[in-house]
Amino acid sequence: MNYSIIIPAFNEEEGLERTYKRVLKSNPDAEIIIIDDGSSDKTWDIMKKFADKNTKILQHKKNKGKVHALQTGYKNAKYDIIATIDADCTYPPEEIPKLVKKLETGYDIVVGSRFMNGFPKGYSWRRAIANVLGAWVTTIILMHKVTDVTSGLRVFNRKVAGLPSKASNLDYEAELTARVIKNGMKYTEIPIKTEQRFGMSKLHFFKSCWTFLIAVIRGKLA
Repeated sequence: MNYSIIIPAFNEEEGLERTYKRVLKSNPDAEIIIIDDGSSDKTWDIMKKFADKNTKILQHKKNKGKVHALQTGYKNAKYDIIATIDADCTYPPEEIPKLVKKLETGYDIVVGSRFMNGFPKGYSWRRAIANVLGAWVTTIILMHKVTDVTSGLRVFNRKVAGLPSKASNLDYEAELTARVIKNGMKYTEIPIKTEQRFGMSKLHFFKSCWTFLIAVIRGKLA
């Protein structure tokens, strides 16, 4: 099955090249689309080295937020199966073919879960507990088992990509999860391992927890 891989990037000069090379090596036949979301570092300069017949590079002149970068990728993707992965080396691109294979069995979306098999190694206890509690609350709200509501490693079809969103930035995945389940689409997860990120995290712990919860409720009520 052919698929497109979307990589949003905002000030990711430290991890982008490593992520891209691993994506390319483990998904040699995939279309790769990288979107520079108004970065102020060398992200765009690094991206320009990657452009070829299988890799598209796109740029927002101003930072619009992750959701807009992803949607730019969706609009430019030539395949109906879409994978998303962050540019900071947190998620293993080698897992994408496994998610695609799972999607082929009849799902609309397959999420790579960091917490399906417990706390990942190297994760701070505070972030791990917050994610697990968030998934527990999400499961109650949506009445559907969810173990990782904010994972950035996902594979889904064009129907899911076309769902509307009121998210502004990093709350997109949480809202998308809720919208998928609320609309009766087939959702599942498979466990993945995570790695140490390159560069500074863009999450503000307590503010982000509240933002993600609101996103789930918004998606549920939409």
